[in-house]
Amino acid sequence: MESLNNGWTGSVYLTAQNTCEGNIMDQDKQKQEISIIGRLFSMQTLLLVMGIFSLVSGIMTGEVIQLFWGGMIICGSILLYFVRKKDWKKHWEEQEMIAQRYQQRQQEEKERKEEERKERDAGQN
Repeated sequence: MESLNNGWTGSVYLTAQNTCEGNIMDQDKQKQEISIIGRLFSMQTLLLVMGIFSLVSGIMTGEVIQLFWGGMIICGSILLYFVRKKDWKKHWEEQEMIAQRYQQRQQEEKERKEEERKERDAGQN
């Protein structure tokens, strides 16, 4: 009880509360820093830098194979950018709808052919 009266516990509580709030703010700041660092050093960026390095190295040394691989790596990283950018969920939903329409069309065609066959068979009798 004495610790409550002398005000020391209250200051410790406020300090602890400020520290907790500070930790939350620090965590948000760390997440932002990690996302920026993550973007700068993503695998895609590293591939592009590697391709550029190989291309420049090939130009400096005059080796054709380095130029080839540098060009291939750069093209691959650009392709990877567009592949990752595409909305794949929407793409697969569209593909599923197309497949369903195709199956429905085939089913209708099959039923139509069966009806024509039955009418032809009935006409022959």
